[in-house]
Amino acid sequence: MKPSFFRESIIKACLVLGGLALALVLSEMIAGKVMLLKAPVKDTEPLEDRYILKPHLEKTFRTSIGKKRYSVNSKGIRGDEFSPYQNYHILTVGGSTTECLFLDNEEAWPYLTQKIVNQQGYRIWVGNVGRSGTIVRDHIRDSELLLNQFPFIDAILLLTGINDLSIALAIPLEAPPQKQEVKPVPFYEKTALWQLYRVVKNRLFVDRKLDQGSGPVSYSLRAKDREKAILVDAMPPMEEKLQSYKEALYLWVTMVRQRGARPILVTQPTKWMEHLTEKEKNTLWFGWAEAGFGDQCKKYYSVSVLRETMAMYNQAMLDVCAGLKAECVDLAKLLPKDPDLFFDDCHFNAGGSFLVSTILAQYLTKEAPILLPSSQDTKSFKKLKF
Repeated sequence: MKPSFFRESIIKACLVLGGLALALVLSEMIAGKVMLLKAPVKDTEPLEDRYILKPHLEKTFRTSIGKKRYSVNSKGIRGDEFSPYQNYHILTVGGSTTECLFLDNEEAWPYLTQKIVNQQGYRIWVGNVGRSGTIVRDHIRDSELLLNQFPFIDAILLLTGINDLSIALAIPLEAPPQKQEVKPVPFYEKTALWQLYRVVKNRLFVDRKLDQGSGPVSYSLRAKDREKAILVDAMPPMEEKLQSYKEALYLWVTMVRQRGARPILVTQPTKWMEHLTEKEKNTLWFGWAEAGFGDQCKKYYSVSVLRETMAMYNQAMLDVCAGLKAECVDLAKLLPKDPDLFFDDCHFNAGGSFLVSTILAQYLTKEAPILLPSSQDTKSFKKLKF
């Protein structure tokens, strides 16, 4: 009697364990299918080791003040389609402050610049090819590819500086390379079930309140990382980094000119002003004093260091323009010193974007006129194939 009972218990236990194992396997398979369906669609295509946006790409971003739409035309450029009606073509190149990812198409300063200029009787086209995180070396390559593809582009307007500065501050030239310790990933974290759990957890529990009602969730979270970090108030050596920045700008201007286009440089405004309130400081997330994000970065530069070094980079751009007799819009000087124009360190909100566009439109129509109004056209693009 006892052996039979013992044997039955073992069989039942094996059946239960086998059922649990089967349920786990089936759950893992289902989770894998779900994660595959939830996987982000690739929005880029390789082009000579760089990336361009897919034609007609459209995304909608949720913010605390509503949805914001980002879309590109049939050429992968954020802007109107090319048309024979247009008699002057401008590309705006730069990082995320040009991209204006979390502003509507009609709120981004490149489009607003086109709109304001055309309201004065012109027929210009302004296309936006800004990409987050890019530096001048990227802009050289991107601008060259785009000018080869669209040789009728008349001018390229480059707003840049903060990404080059951020990289220079985060990776000091004098610092020896450090070997990163790679920790083994626990086996359970590699499963689809674990990945699905993290997705659900982030959806339900991550604080999604956006700074100033405009930026993405990640910016808000990064600002919290900066709040917890040690602030460094000593400026690192900048001579070599500034020289490298100048050389890159020189190469960009020279390349654009060689291809028959008009280079226009624009200095970088930021929120790094004097006398910021604590609330305004809590919206900042730039200024890494070492490589990494979040817990990987324990030190950040103070606002005063960031302000001084950004001024150096803007002055470096002005020096290059003076030396090459190139056009430069000193936006950092012309834009009002108002922290409410930004939702974080450097990204313009709708109000800031509008002011940027008015300054650039003024430059293009009054200070350095692009061409005569449309009633006196001297150039036609009717024969060009777009």
